[in-house]
Amino acid sequence: VSSETIDLNCENSYKIVSTLNTSISGISKKICEPSMQLKIYRPNLEISNSNEVDESIEGFKVQHKTVEYLPLNLGEKYPKIELVVMYKTGLKEINKKELRGLKNLIILSLKGNDIEELESNLFESKPKLELIDLSGNKIKFIHPKAFHRDVSPEDINILYLKDNYCISQNYYNIQVINELEKHLIENCSKLTY
Repeated sequence: VSSETIDLNCENSYKIVSTLNTSISGISKKICEPSMQLKIYRPNLEISNSNEVDESIEGFKVQHKTVEYLPLNLGEKYPKIELVVMYKTGLKEINKKELRGLKNLIILSLKGNDIEELESNLFESKPKLELIDLSGNKIKFIHPKAFHRDVSPEDINILYLKDNYCISQNYYNIQVINELEKHLIENCSKLTY
């Protein structure tokens, strides 16, 4: 049974990463920006031509388009991706299945979307991840171990959670992960909503 596919019709361009305090700040990266007509309303879609790997793409950026779900095979199609930015796309969820294959991910910015929950160990196989921006979503539930990883959690330099339903705080140089977990248990558990 073959899965449904979507064609991204990427417009590739080089952009300088402007996010501060990451190992790729100020460096030009080749970014895939899908065409204007891209709309993804269903989960579990794969990028068409998935057997054609493109190792030149280092970033994936979508702004102000309707992309409610990430394609399942983004990391397989573009294995060198270090940066994923989805700003005001209506993204409804993020899960381990969608993040699978994004082993080189350094920056994950999902600001201004409709994400409501974060599951346990969501970022566990992302050893290079330095910045996570989930600000301006509708997060009601965050599993206390959502940010737990195979490597030390302190490797996440910046975690933006401002302007969510159960949390509105940013964390820098996370060395107080236990305090974050305690806050999540008190304010973002299923019992508080």
